[in-house]
Amino acid sequence: MLGALLGGVVFFSIPTRFYATTQVALSPQITYLSLSPTPERQPLVTLDTTAGLVRSDYAVGRVAAAMDVTAQDARDAMVVSAKPGSRVLIIEVRADTKDQARAGSFAATAALIELQAETFALGRQRVRLLKNRVATLEAQAQQALGEGDPATGLFESVRALEQKLDRAVGTNNTESQVIMRGVVLEYRPGQAEVFIVSGLTIGLTLALIGAGPVLRGRRPRSRRSAHVMVA
Repeated sequence: MLGALLGGVVFFSIPTRFYATTQVALSPQITYLSLSPTPERQPLVTLDTTAGLVRSDYAVGRVAAAMDVTAQDARDAMVVSAKPGSRVLIIEVRADTKDQARAGSFAATAALIELQAETFALGRQRVRLLKNRVATLEAQAQQALGEGDPATGLFESVRALEQKLDRAVGTNNTESQVIMRGVVLEYRPGQAEVFIVSGLTIGLTLALIGAGPVLRGRRPRSRRSAHVMVA
């Protein structure tokens, strides 16, 4: 019983830790827009790519400043994960205090939203180049048509580029939705049951070891030895 009590005391003496959880629903975005008129599948931003932004030096620096810790401590405190087949990114930040964990979670989320907009957003310059390319090809097609050339290939290129432009502009969404922001939970490393059972086992083992000599010292004498002593 003393061993079980000691195990419980050890568990509750472990410092309490906190972790804040944020869930961000990501929208697919085009990362590369080709000016080639050849139809091709446009690559989309993957979950792993976005998770890399949270682990970037800029995001880690923001988290470290918010938590008032070193960059390495901030990096070690963050866990970025996602469920298979999901586009919801889960960011967990561990800390010694509730406010510290929440501040780190808010900073990581803000850095992710900011970096996502800067890194993956389709720039106006790229859209302008594509529009110019479409206008140039369309003018060439109209000129060729006026000269008696059917210019079928040019019109097909114009249609392909227009489709790319429409899709690029339609999917250019960098506003990820924050489903859950900075929900803090309290925990202690390990489980109370494990500590109590371990203490109980150790106490029982020590009790059995200590009881061995006592039991041997109280062993009753045999009848033969008693007869010899009487004689």
